[in-house]
Formats: sequence, C-alpha cells, structure tokens
Amino acid sequence: MVLPAVYSNQITCNRCGRILGRVIQVEGEELIRIGGLVVSEIDGNCIHCGKPFHYSLNQDRLERIIRRSIKKN
Repeated sequence: MVLPAVYSNQITCNRCGRILGRVIQVEGEELIRIGGLVVSEIDGNCIHCGKPFHYSLNQDRLERIIRRSIKKN
C-alpha cells in the first residue's frame, strides 16, 4: 500500500537541532516519516546527541487512516 502523503515540517532534535524525520499529512492525520518508515509511535534517542525522542498517534486514528487509504484504492 502506498500512502498518499503531503509533506510538511521537519522534525528536529530539541537539543542539537539535527533533522530526525519529517511530519507528513495522510488523510488529515499527522504521521512521522523516518527514513523509509511512516510511524505512528516511536521511542528513541537522537543518534547525534542522545536526547530521548517520543511520538505516539492513537491506534484508532491509525486504523482509520489505513481504512480510508484502502477504500480509495
């Protein structure tokens, strides 16, 4: 499945300012693209400075995005 995405802001580390990923809009919902992944939830650390990073999208919202995308194809 290919998600129809609209790219918006970059996500940067709050400590060192390096780019971690990008915010994308899919069916009106914000997700984060990191490399080749679109994630709804992630816990990690900046590879450059070690600052913790967390992002979470409610599971129900993610399921709605996927259902809408499937219906359109």
